[in-house]
Amino acid sequence: MAESPKENEITSSVDASETPKEILIVDSESRLGSSEEIATTTSESTETHEILIINPIPTAEPPKGDAIVVSAPAVECSAVDPTITAFPTAGSPKAEPVAPSTPSEETFTGESVGAPAPSEETLGEESDVAPMSTLENTTDVSMVTSEPVVESTKGESAEITVHATEVLNKEPVTVSTPVAEPLKKNVPQKYQDFHQFIIKTRETQNMLPTMKRSLEDAAALEEVDKRIQKRQKARKSAIPIVTDLSFDRGKFYERLKTFPPSFAETRHPIATPELVMHGWQFVENKSIQDKEISCLTCNECQSTMAMISLEPYKSDNTAVSKVIKRYEDGLFRYHNEQCFWKLYHCKDQIYSFPLRKSGETIERIETEGRRFLASGPELPAIHHHMTDDQLREVRYLVSSLEDLIKELETAEPTETMMTAYTLAIFGWCFAGAGSVQALKCQDCFSTTGFHQIKPSGDGESEEDAFDIVTRHREYCPWRNKDYALVTDPNRPDEKDTLISGIEWVLAMVEAETKSRRSMYEELLGFQESREQQRRETNRALEAEVQEVLDRVPSE
Repeated sequence: MAESPKENEITSSVDASETPKEILIVDSESRLGSSEEIATTTSESTETHEILIINPIPTAEPPKGDAIVVSAPAVECSAVDPTITAFPTAGSPKAEPVAPSTPSEETFTGESVGAPAPSEETLGEESDVAPMSTLENTTDVSMVTSEPVVESTKGESAEITVHATEVLNKEPVTVSTPVAEPLKKNVPQKYQDFHQFIIKTRETQNMLPTMKRSLEDAAALEEVDKRIQKRQKARKSAIPIVTDLSFDRGKFYERLKTFPPSFAETRHPIATPELVMHGWQFVENKSIQDKEISCLTCNECQSTMAMISLEPYKSDNTAVSKVIKRYEDGLFRYHNEQCFWKLYHCKDQIYSFPLRKSGETIERIETEGRRFLASGPELPAIHHHMTDDQLREVRYLVSSLEDLIKELETAEPTETMMTAYTLAIFGWCFAGAGSVQALKCQDCFSTTGFHQIKPSGDGESEEDAFDIVTRHREYCPWRNKDYALVTDPNRPDEKDTLISGIEWVLAMVEAETKSRRSMYEELLGFQESREQQRRETNRALEAEVQEVLDRVPSE
């Protein structure tokens, strides 16, 4: 009969021992044989002698020398219901019968039915079974089963303990052999294993429960909603509302105020109002290679743009046209991607003429004219461009505002009065603190000090006088009709004809003086008629009195 790998291993380990012995283990697979043998365990020691009978065990080769042979008796035990009986020797306790067990490969080798057989590595590392090589020096073996094998329900392996009595001055060795695990497991453990199996199958086959998928989908949708809300919030914070900037006249004038007179007086590719409408403001001037460069910035995205001067170049130069085109594109392109001015700009109406009503215009003229009169007796000499008719209307308005129009006569305004109100009509305001006094336009921020202008009445020429029209900056709506965007109120048929802010104010002055004249004429006519009526009444009374006196007889 061929030997199993275990038998070869055990035989080789025994042969290598110092004391020659042989242990023969008969595999249960050979039990198909018809004969039965009795294994007798003998030893040279006279102190112990024990016979272990196991039924059934197939035929094996005869033992050699001191070999330990395990076999089955021929008659005492049947093949179906075997018993294990231990016969003690002298000095040993009475043997107890062992519970019957079906002799099989699983029972003898300690393997469980339906469970994988443990390997040598498993027996040597994970279990308590000592390697078979530890039996090399064993001469006397006692095999005792602690409790029945089949009735064990704890899931633990039963142990067969082998006590070796030292015969040749050898120490005893204890060997633990695994026995079959119970066929039945605890019910909770079964359910747990089945539950784990179902979970694993669903995971591998992607067969998750419907409720779980719904919860996962809901969580995913909630995450998507959070991302969308976060993006919308970021966009709102990055891009302000259009009306906050494109129609904000106050911020427009704040940016316009940063441009100095030197920038306005120099020819550039882009006009100052256009730069301001696209969010640019002035920072400083730099000289690079003997050329003046103006540095502009955006207060929203902190972008910068260098503006060159076209003063040395002619307007018909093709290179100048290309430069202008590049700057026109840069009004949008030089802003950052998230900047408001990257996509939007102010409309032209944001810099249109600020006055729109006649009552508001006359009120402003009266307020600023009296502020100039309160500044002192000396005002700068001015040069205006009014016609005689316009000058006459202005003089009548000044007389009316200063209460110079009396009954049946009108006093002429002084030259100081005319200068003060003319400055107000042409868009200038009084600015100054203490001894520093100046003229200032609140729409183009042009400023000129009184000390820079000769006072009126010194006989100066028109060249030395302050030109109340041209001293406005070229793009100022008081002077420039293209930015003023107003029409003549006295000519409604010419709606497409634009006029400057100064012309519009003069038209308002003309309409106001006409209204005041008619009012005064009505008032004067009423007063004259009342006087005539009084005179007629007096004449009638005198006539009646005279008639009464005539009737009285004389003495």
